[in-house]
Amino acid sequence: MANSGFNIAPAALADIIVADLRPKLPVLDVFTTMAQSTEDRGTTIDVPFVAGDDAITFDKASGGYHQTGDADVTKATVTLQHFHATRGFDASELAAWGAEGIINAFREEAAAKIVKKVNATVAALVTNANYAANDVITAENFDYNDVVDLDTYLDGLDAPAERGLILSSSYIGALRKDAKLTSAFNTQGDNSVVRTGIVGRIGTLQVLQYSGLPANGENLAGFAASKDAICIGMGSVWSASPNSAVSSLSGLSVMVESEYTGGILYLTAAIRMGAAKGRANLKRVLSA
Repeated sequence: MANSGFNIAPAALADIIVADLRPKLPVLDVFTTMAQSTEDRGTTIDVPFVAGDDAITFDKASGGYHQTGDADVTKATVTLQHFHATRGFDASELAAWGAEGIINAFREEAAAKIVKKVNATVAALVTNANYAANDVITAENFDYNDVVDLDTYLDGLDAPAERGLILSSSYIGALRKDAKLTSAFNTQGDNSVVRTGIVGRIGTLQVLQYSGLPANGENLAGFAASKDAICIGMGSVWSASPNSAVSSLSGLSVMVESEYTGGILYLTAAIRMGAAKGRANLKRVLSA
């Protein structure tokens, strides 16, 4: 790489970006996520599911621990996609902003665009073909009671208790104004929805906002799902460039590469990830 006059260390920048990015991807915690080892270069990840009989009472006469139920092992194969955010900065921009300004601008922009891509990849699975169950509820009528009903629906499926409720902005907004969630502020002066705007957990559902939730051509406005409904694979990333580095945090690997050529400094942040349908423990919320 030609000398740009900038001391941008890819390893340090990768550490910064992965630390910025990981907390902005709670979807990796809500759904079943499996990460490749850093040495793996495969293009797919198999995410296993194990089911079986209920736990049983220990009985020596029946064989003790040898008394087992059948294990139902299935898998979802996730195909990894390679996503990147690359930005170029010319000499005038480098002079105007300096190394620190350029790095700060890039890290925020790259993280925002990668978050949007990951969320869109997950939401693209939520279609009638994959998950037929749905409720039609307008944003104006969506409230706490609907969230309870969605949670109860998943209870009826014997779905795992680790669950998420993904909502578009207008539906999150409806919950933030719901008196059932805000009344505690009026009576006790301490309500997190009013103070932070974050709905948080209702029942077993961790409520998350997708500001760019795609409608998928089916009026999708949100969905409630258990952890096993969607499988996410996080791949390792690598580059042949000597001006690159990888940093990993809680299953997320980010590769950063810098290149100065033709009077332009190029900075890249890249990940590999994919998503696939798991079990049918999901219900869609449709706007119409």
